Amino acid sequence: MYEHLTIKGFHIEILTQSFNCFNAENYGALIVADPEDFFSESEIEKLAYDVKVNSMGLIVVADWYNSKAQSKLESYAAEMDIAFAMAGSNVPALNALLKDQFGIAFG
Repeated sequence: MYEHLTIKGFHIEILTQSFNCFNAENYGALIVADPEDFFSESEIEKLAYDVKVNSMGLIVVADWYNSKAQSKLESYAAEMDIAFAMAGSNVPALNALLKDQFGIAFG
């Protein structure tokens, strides 16, 4: 996606910090692509404000999610004492981000 958009003339910056660390007035849109982390309440509130008040566009790109695979992965990570990983996109986090603020959610 990055290469395709930059070839088309878009300038893309990669956000490596929380949503609280950028000024939405400097951007036309935020692309949330295949997230694995959860979003804090302050990030959710800021993003909703940025979209509703600052007129920033929001593009959400999600991959597959399987709750059974996620449960197995969590159990395996606990058994092996390794870092937690996400099975596909973090759809529960995306729904927490989108449902209350924008009235949409992934099924």
